Amino acid sequence: MNWFDRRCRWGEEARRGRSGSAFDSESAAVEFLGGVVLGVLLAVGFELTRRRARVGPATAHRAGAPALPDAVQQRRLLDSVQRLTALADGAITRHCQALKQVNEKLSGSDGSGGDLHEAIAELLEANARLRSALMVALESFRAQQRQLERLIDQARTDALTELANRRAFDLELSRLFAQRQRQGIVFSLLLIDLDRFKQVNDRFGHLVGDRVLRDAATLLRTHLREMDFVARYGGEEFAAILPGTELRQAVLAAERIRECIAAHEFTTDGSRLRLTTCVGVATVRSGEIAETLVQRADVALYAAKAAGRNRTFVHDGHRCVGAVEFLRASHASESETDPRLDAEAG
Repeated sequence: MNWFDRRCRWGEEARRGRSGSAFDSESAAVEFLGGVVLGVLLAVGFELTRRRARVGPATAHRAGAPALPDAVQQRRLLDSVQRLTALADGAITRHCQALKQVNEKLSGSDGSGGDLHEAIAELLEANARLRSALMVALESFRAQQRQLERLIDQARTDALTELANRRAFDLELSRLFAQRQRQGIVFSLLLIDLDRFKQVNDRFGHLVGDRVLRDAATLLRTHLREMDFVARYGGEEFAAILPGTELRQAVLAAERIRECIAAHEFTTDGSRLRLTTCVGVATVRSGEIAETLVQRADVALYAAKAAGRNRTFVHDGHRCVGAVEFLRASHASESETDPRLDAEAG
């Protein structure tokens, strides 16, 4: 007789008020609980399959969203298993409480339910073993989740500078564009390139070049907001996404970065080195896609290099212009709107 037949038989006997043990032995109780475990595992398997289908690359592509990395999918699947395990533990806990209440009532009766009392005691013991096994499994899931978190961080982090890497940058930019479609948010992009960095490697060696890149990354983190997303875009090029930032504020932030790098003394082996940087700035426009925004910032960056380096250039959607000219025009436009600005400037 399988576990399901035993459960049905036990329920039928209980309804008829027949005497005798609900289970013939402790093994029968364990067999019954094995059915419960099987049901939980089937539910877990179904949930994992359903979620894998939901977040698979093909589904994400059809929905117009970027495909999630395998590590992210695994983390979500582990989250699902952990929730299901917690639900199963909660159900077992409530079952145990109900059985204890019945057991207490039987203990206070005239003793006619002795067999049933013994069966419930066996079931409570089996429940305790099952709950213990579930706790071990839950802790294993948590350990795997922590390991996955570390792997995800490593997969999204540049090992040299400890900034986000190019892959993480692409994912963050896609996320912001999706959020913009829903909520109409604004953000700006800075592309930052160290001038003549190849000469640093050629003159001082790659170890010094690596140190310069790490120092530059620290300067970027220091002079940008905590909410800004800073990444190593490739080689000596960095990128910064500034949420909630209009073009004028983004240009001011770019100028702060350019000035702080130009003023910084980079330490080499026995000498000090000064570097400059070029920055290209663009703010997302209506109907724009991620590739276009990056392309505009890149065009502005190369315009800054062509203008003599140590420059910030802006692409306003129509043309490239230097930061000084842009800020002057922006200030003049604001002065026409609010005459008090001219009075303050005077």
